[in-house]
Amino acid sequence: MDPRCQRWRVRVIPANVFRRKLHALKNQGETRIHAGLHKTGSTSLQNSLRVAGILQSSSRSDFRDPVKFQATLSEAGSHNRVVSSEHLLGEMYDMYSTAPERIELITNYVERSEITLYLKPHPEWHASAYSQLVQQGTLTDCVAYQERVESSRYFSWSRLARDLLNAGGSSTRIRVRAAQNVVRDYAKVLRVPLPRSTRKNSSLSPMALEALVRLGQETSIPWEVARRGLQNFMPESRLTTSVLSREFQSRLLEMREDWLQLTGIINAETQVISGSWETSYLQGIRAPARDIFSGRDLKAAEEHIRLVIPDWQKTRG
Repeated sequence: MDPRCQRWRVRVIPANVFRRKLHALKNQGETRIHAGLHKTGSTSLQNSLRVAGILQSSSRSDFRDPVKFQATLSEAGSHNRVVSSEHLLGEMYDMYSTAPERIELITNYVERSEITLYLKPHPEWHASAYSQLVQQGTLTDCVAYQERVESSRYFSWSRLARDLLNAGGSSTRIRVRAAQNVVRDYAKVLRVPLPRSTRKNSSLSPMALEALVRLGQETSIPWEVARRGLQNFMPESRLTTSVLSREFQSRLLEMREDWLQLTGIINAETQVISGSWETSYLQGIRAPARDIFSGRDLKAAEEHIRLVIPDWQKTRG
């Protein structure tokens, strides 16, 4: 090539390098924090942030120990990375009772920060949260779940939002948002383009979740084998049944007013929430999977697992 032409050659910057530089430029001097919540697309967002090269590495335990908490925030600030964890404000089974105290810790540890969290309508969120607790083996009783969360302070999303906004201040800004596509929405918050996440939804259908509980009680199939083997069992039941009891479904539908109050709070924070989100509160009560699950369904579930994982017994070791 003619040396005189070399000065016109365009240098191509790798996408992740570009995103890191842009993030540092757009968010200079401010630690960006994504605080979940659980079951709102956090894992997809974390995958996207990781590919973009701006995710601060962390583990669940980092947000339980004040020393680790401070170290994680400090490292993120010094390297212009985003802290993202659905455990940052607490645990979903505890309904984030420690959330305001966690905000205070961040205020004490970081000179300037912006904390963003996402919420979903109560019926959708609690069905997902309970399903997750069952799949991870934490809980198998919907009544126990209902009693625990319904008596908690932050069963009310609007109260959670108000408490967190009040816990923030001039050095700690709080954003409460709702979005169908969290990756796309958080890219707007960061003002940095983020790659799309290819993560697929691995949640079980209501009948598959009930099958997982029954198999754990009545068969010798290991929990993890059953959970993996039931991924695509009776997917049609998502449209006709629920993992929650009729009573709890009814209670969640009554939380529509709380969602409307939350929407007002979010709109005041400059994000306009579509009225389509309210449809979760207008749907009818669905038959609880536990009420209609039969012995025939249990046999079908066992057969399904054998077809999906034919050599599951070899995996026991």
